[in-house]
Amino acid sequence: MNGVIRLDDPLANGGKVTSASGANFMGKPVALKDDIVECLLHKGKYPITECHPRWTMLGRGVVVDRCKAACGCEIRTTLPTAGAI
Repeated sequence: MNGVIRLDDPLANGGKVTSASGANFMGKPVALKDDIVECLLHKGKYPITECHPRWTMLGRGVVVDRCKAACGCEIRTTLPTAGAI
């Protein structure tokens, strides 16, 4: 199962999700494709470019564990048991 990504979830190489425009899930909004991360490794803000292939919210793909941002860094979930297969 790939856990859902939410606001403030970390990037594998440092940084975090800084915008999440989906519905709230367990107290934080869910990240969707094209939301923004701040990457410490690549020193900048980048859109999230990957998402679950079939799970959408508000017409955009839902971001799950190990999806990547435009900088190439993976995003890690803080909810490993809440997501999609």
